Amino acid sequence: MDELFTLRLAGLENEKEQVRLLLDLSERCRAQGPDARAETLLDLLYENQRQENNPELKYLIFTEFVPTQNMLRDFLEQHGFSVVCLNGSMDLERRRRVQREFAEKTRILVSTDAGGEGLNLQFAHVVINYDLPWNPMKIEQRIGRVDRIGQKFPVRAFNLIFDESVNSGFGRFSNKSCQLSCMSSAWTRPRTFWIRLRAERFSRSGTLRRC
Repeated sequence: MDELFTLRLAGLENEKEQVRLLLDLSERCRAQGPDARAETLLDLLYENQRQENNPELKYLIFTEFVPTQNMLRDFLEQHGFSVVCLNGSMDLERRRRVQREFAEKTRILVSTDAGGEGLNLQFAHVVINYDLPWNPMKIEQRIGRVDRIGQKFPVRAFNLIFDESVNSGFGRFSNKSCQLSCMSSAWTRPRTFWIRLRAERFSRSGTLRRC
């Protein structure tokens, strides 16, 4: 019995040490500040605002993950942007309220795929895919939230992707899918930009794809 107790106590001490290590790693990551992708996102916001000469330009930003959504909200608010969020945990009334806020006064909507389903957001025309889904057609569905009948401006979509990552070849495949999808489009042909980032820092290049 004493031996079993000693083993369990040793196991608990080992778990506590692992938790301390994870907390230390988390603190180091937070101390490093925004990564290249977040900084690139900020550049895109300012550059599109400058090109369109519109200080109130609206953006629809998609991410796969709720923690990333929360991080982006805090990061963008720190830089003076008004932000609302949508995700699948919200009920219909909250989703409608967020949609109204985005339509009226809020400049940025950060949404997950589940949060954006079924919404008509044609009062915005710039979509940024902060991270990419595995299914290329989901990108089309994201763009489709703003690329709808009644859209008054050319739709632009920016996809952020790290070089040498598991989905670094995703752009070529998704662009072919985009071309096939847009052949059946009856009203607009969105311009898609692939922004490739190098993981070590900020060095990046953007490639324009049309579909």
